[in-house]
Amino acid sequence: MKYIKNYADQAAYDADLTRPSNASVVSLINASKMVRYNGVNVVAEADYASKGDTVIFDTVDGRTKVVKLGTLVPPLVERYIICGTVSK
Repeated sequence: MKYIKNYADQAAYDADLTRPSNASVVSLINASKMVRYNGVNVVAEADYASKGDTVIFDTVDGRTKVVKLGTLVPPLVERYIICGTVSK
């Protein structure tokens, strides 16, 4: 991975004009513990699950997480297994 970015919050992520648009980028947004892969596939801890999010299992840390609604663009990183959708 050529570009790994770390942001304090969503506002800092949104304000970053240096993030390349022609390369792979992984961004961690610390305030929400969300990870963005190329601006899509926003992975969040299960605590941040909302109706419609896609439930995934992280085979590396053995925890259930979610991909936020409207951000899922297959294929996911190989470490994740899609399990279902949050219904409540």
